[in-house]
Amino acid sequence: MPKKDNQVVMVLTGSLSGSFGRIIERIKEKERVIVELFNEKSDIERINFDNICEFNGTISDFLS
Repeated sequence: MPKKDNQVVMVLTGSLSGSFGRIIERIKEKERVIVELFNEKSDIERINFDNICEFNGTISDFLS
């Protein structure tokens, strides 16, 4: 789980599995993050901590 906001994450499960985005807010009490997805609409999603992981690649890794 990334420790800071604005870090890039990848969604691991559900209909958004394989999507990338950046954390814009962490809600520790509910074990959730608010993520802005890197898609055409820049969708905002609430995702449980257990359903994301930190992405350590470069931006070119997931845009190609």
